Amino acid sequence: IMMVMSARLATAEGRPEKETRLLEQLVKITQESVSACTRIMGVVRSLRSFARLDESEFKLANVNDGLNSAVQLLEPALRQRIEVRLNLGEVPAIPCYPALLNEAFMNLLRNACQAIKHSGEITIETRRDGEEVVIAIHDTGSGISPEHLPKIFDPGFTTKGVGVGVGLGLAIAHSVIQEHRGSIQVASEPGHGSTFTIRLP
Repeated sequence: IMMVMSARLATAEGRPEKETRLLEQLVKITQESVSACTRIMGVVRSLRSFARLDESEFKLANVNDGLNSAVQLLEPALRQRIEVRLNLGEVPAIPCYPALLNEAFMNLLRNACQAIKHSGEITIETRRDGEEVVIAIHDTGSGISPEHLPKIFDPGFTTKGVGVGVGLGLAIAHSVIQEHRGSIQVASEPGHGSTFTIRLP
């Protein structure tokens, strides 16, 4: 369709100005529609990879794939004010429930986004350490007070205030990591952001 309309525009000599303007608008709308469809297809692919609807069993999967999908599914408004940097190393596939791990990654990313009040950065790194895969998620947010650190994985605990969360995101992530016989630790300092480090066998 675009080729046909572009061809008609190219032969616009002697064509009424109103028809030429109409053709130009149609070309622009068609270009925007193609661009939107491309974005939608990308989101659908990310959703399918994130949910792993056809791979709900315990199986081998690469955490880098799940992290990439989780980042792609962050709200566009968040990605406009927060730069997400991916430093994904060469890591082996691990035995896991991919959909559960992806949910844990998304909860950690949402938590990092909520810790950044205005603009900031989130850095995600993966690497192999012996027989473990290590995932580190660092944000430049407000950080966590020392007195709150022992409680952050408790169900229902939140410092975000009314309407922001119910305090289950980190608890769910912690539970998923434990189910995979892994560990999750946090290092944080008020005003200097937080780093969540996950180790999975």
